[in-house]
Amino acid sequence: MSGRRRPRHPAAPRPPRPEAGDPREWVDRAYIDAELANRVLRGGELRRCAFTRCRLTGLQVPEGTLSDVRFTDCRVDLAALRFAELQRVAFEGCLLGELDLTEARLTDVRFEKCDLRLAEFGGARATRLELRDCEVEGLGGVDGLRGALVTWPDAVSLLGPLVAAAGLVVVEETQ
Repeated sequence: MSGRRRPRHPAAPRPPRPEAGDPREWVDRAYIDAELANRVLRGGELRRCAFTRCRLTGLQVPEGTLSDVRFTDCRVDLAALRFAELQRVAFEGCLLGELDLTEARLTDVRFEKCDLRLAEFGGARATRLELRDCEVEGLGGVDGLRGALVTWPDAVSLLGPLVAAAGLVVVEETQ
């Protein structure tokens, strides 16, 4: 075996603790079937939250912090998490079209069975990022995925955005 270390999968988010009694809306809460679209939390914090089947279209948390957060079967399209810090965050079965993670810091983040079409990762810095069974058509800023764990089918799906980012031109083979 070579001297390379085996890649580590992202750590799972810690579950919310409703008994903590924190009065802030986005801390220690579990939301199910909630309508939370177009919320703006500049520099805000989402901590120990779980969102299930929620609509968070247009959510804005620029320069904010998300830690120990799980999104399951949610609509989080057109969301802006620019310059945000995400720690132990999981997105499972979510619609994340045009998600903006420009310059975000991602640690222990997992995207599983998500629609990430037209999402932007430009300048993001990732540690233990995983993409599994995601739609990635038109994904931007693939440099922000450096070091991400992907399966072979996901790697093949990322070929288009990687080719575009490299400025390659694919032509039909002629005889």
